[in-house]
Amino acid sequence: MTGEKSRTLRRKIVVIFLLIGLVPLFAASVPSFLLSQKALKRAIGLAQRDLAVEVMDKVDREIDNARLLVRNWISIPEILEIVIAGGQRPFEELQMEWHRDGLTSSFGALLLKRLQAITQDRFKEIFVTDTRGYVIAATNKTSDFDQGPDDDPPFGEQWWAAAIRKGEHIGKVSFDQSAEVYSVDINMRIMTSNGRSVGVIKAVYNMENIQNLIGAISKGKTWYYELINRKGLVVGTREAEKERILKEGPSVKIPQPVWKDLSDKNDGVVIGVRTNGKKVLVGWSRGSDNFDGPEWTVLGYLPLEEAYAPLYPQAKWSVAIFLIAFVVILLVSLTLANTVVSEFLHKEVLTQELEVAHDMQMGLLPEAPNIEGLELAGRCITANHVGGDYFNYLWLDAAHTKLAIVIADVAGHDMSAAIPAVMFSGMLEYAVRDGTPGEMLDTLNEVLCRRLRRTPFITCCIGVIDLVHKTLVWSKAGHPGIYHYHSHEDTVVELTMDSYPLGVSSKSRYTTRETGLSVGDLLVFYTDGLVEACNEQEEMYGYDRLAEFVLQMARDSVSSVAGIDKMMAEAHRFIGNQEQGDDIAFVVAKVVR
Repeated sequence: MTGEKSRTLRRKIVVIFLLIGLVPLFAASVPSFLLSQKALKRAIGLAQRDLAVEVMDKVDREIDNARLLVRNWISIPEILEIVIAGGQRPFEELQMEWHRDGLTSSFGALLLKRLQAITQDRFKEIFVTDTRGYVIAATNKTSDFDQGPDDDPPFGEQWWAAAIRKGEHIGKVSFDQSAEVYSVDINMRIMTSNGRSVGVIKAVYNMENIQNLIGAISKGKTWYYELINRKGLVVGTREAEKERILKEGPSVKIPQPVWKDLSDKNDGVVIGVRTNGKKVLVGWSRGSDNFDGPEWTVLGYLPLEEAYAPLYPQAKWSVAIFLIAFVVILLVSLTLANTVVSEFLHKEVLTQELEVAHDMQMGLLPEAPNIEGLELAGRCITANHVGGDYFNYLWLDAAHTKLAIVIADVAGHDMSAAIPAVMFSGMLEYAVRDGTPGEMLDTLNEVLCRRLRRTPFITCCIGVIDLVHKTLVWSKAGHPGIYHYHSHEDTVVELTMDSYPLGVSSKSRYTTRETGLSVGDLLVFYTDGLVEACNEQEEMYGYDRLAEFVLQMARDSVSSVAGIDKMMAEAHRFIGNQEQGDDIAFVVAKVVR
């Protein structure tokens, strides 16, 4: 924004507020009152919306923190040992112990109780089952011993089956009979380091924490907050109205059900009506979709009569008071104009800086080298101005016979992922030199764990193509596999292995594998941005769909550049008008000679 534009905007803001002040000054009191009422309604409405957003953020953080606690628990070695050992015990022995004391006195139960105590009763009940669904250990005796398919065919109890199938499941608000509280179940699959499922942990999160949060920020009987689920039922409210939970809808009638996610907006302001006919200013905000959690909406209520209370004495003011008000409005308008202009300037500068950062980050991505016998192309689409996906090509010898293809994904996106991605690109020159891809990843992991302790974890895949011997030597660190199209067999194979991301543990070691290449073979390196992308029907793209697309692309005998164009077009086609949730990157290598 130029200096002239900022001055023009400042003048416009001042003039608008002066007009709002001059109309009451020279016009009848009723029109002035209505104009002032409208301006106040908008300002307080926006403030009410912002308060609802703040409350929803607190609720989201509370649930997300509880979820991360449970995820940390399933990585505790003792928990894994307890579940594995319990899974080897016979049904009769476990059931007898459950009938005796609910499996609440074993070593495993004591460990769960210690975890429960550490959270200060944030969880009212915790128990683990084996893959049969039998309870192994519990903090409280459960209402049922068998959660699996034997007792509830064909898949077991819904929460248990969902955790086994998806790895993680967060339930809806319900009244937990075992814990005797309104709760949300946080259920996660327990797995060994080699990816074998051994059981499920269920942590019953106490909704009292959310109730206390809602009650603490409510102000009296008229200015208060409610938490609504997707069905329009109350799941959180003031202490005095807890009996309405899961039985009634909002205490204020709202013209449109904002909790049903019918638009792209996540927050806003509407006018509602109480049962007594009085209008209420409703600020609302929907919960975060950063994880597969409960879909809640916060509604904050403020009666219009309270919002407009400061205006009522205005109708009785004298002309002298109107003149004083005019001076005050003038001063406020000048202050507000400066604030608004400063905010516009700040946003414009920030946008320009982000565009520069985007150009700089894209400049770090290499142009595909011209290689005899190998076609190579890569592309990256960031979800925002900057992102955390990165790829590079590095020659490992002076004769240019061995080419390393590196692709990486820093957790998250935006600037929080872009900065570590830039730092990671600088490390590659140091790490990707000699040795196998696995040894290169070992070196990168050691540097990340030693020097960048607060950096988000990074997934990475390194593939070294030997142009002379026609081989691919590869390794990966928590990254999606490589799709390898075999031209002689007309099949696509996923090259993959289990491994931890970089920066998670300094003890992680990465193995190296080798596969042969033939003329016509196609290699596709990618990040998880497309496979985890959802379309407007909330359908995930998935690995199977990508594998089929790679197979069809290979059969069409397109070049690497054309293949990249097709993959980018496929990404845009599938996502459609849906907001891109994560960065997307691909590298395609085709053996042509």
